Amino acid sequence: MHIEGLAGWRHGIISPMFRKRRIIWLGAILLLLLGGACGGILYWQSTSVERNVRKMVYETSEVLLPEDRVNAGDWPDRLENVDRKLRKIGPAAIPYLEFHLNNKNANNKVRASAVLLISAFKTEQIEKLLIHTMRTDEDWLVRYTASCCLGCYRYQNALNNLLQSLQQDENGFVRTGAAIALGLIGDKKAFDPLMEAMRKDSDIKVRSVSAEALGRLGDPRAIDAIREAMLKDDNAFMQERFQEALKKLTAIAATRPVESSPATGASSAPASGPD
Repeated sequence: MHIEGLAGWRHGIISPMFRKRRIIWLGAILLLLLGGACGGILYWQSTSVERNVRKMVYETSEVLLPEDRVNAGDWPDRLENVDRKLRKIGPAAIPYLEFHLNNKNANNKVRASAVLLISAFKTEQIEKLLIHTMRTDEDWLVRYTASCCLGCYRYQNALNNLLQSLQQDENGFVRTGAAIALGLIGDKKAFDPLMEAMRKDSDIKVRSVSAEALGRLGDPRAIDAIREAMLKDDNAFMQERFQEALKKLTAIAATRPVESSPATGASSAPASGPD
């Protein structure tokens, strides 16, 4: 009886206990395998994003360096291409782009490329980052790129900082970038600083882009000033820019309604003949 009792106790208590342990161990092993698989997928995704971002940064850097004849119209096209590329990755790219931007050991084209790419996300945080970069970065190409991106996305909060860059930055390309941005934003507050830059800046890039920006602003007050500048600056490239700006301004002026005479309230246009 004693032996039979022990056998019954073993089968009745110990065996179910071991079965439960086996189930627990199997469950733990399955969880570990599942966790490892999920971790592997997440790691693969993160490294895939990192590789794609690095590739985009270096590819973009190869075509980023501005030329002496800067054209503001090139920038919206550049950013449209960037938008198209980044849609496939999404916001997951931002930390990696910030890494490339903040990597002071990288060359300036790589860092400027990161600025160009990160600007495409168009959030308030990115706007602040671009303004901070334009104001404080030590490298001229990075500041120039940040300025142009602020203009392309028409960040009004950057207006005062862009005006300061146009008037005070020691680098001609950075002042050029500020003029590009001010023309693209289109705020009339930039009219007088752009006029001053067109007339007096020592760098032809700044003068030419300021003339172009005045054309974009569409203020007819610039027409006489540009004509006057044409007589003083005989550089062929500047003459071309002056002509383009005048063409825009005269076209805008032609489409505006004729103002009434302040004395009589009547239109200053010639009266039409009788029907």
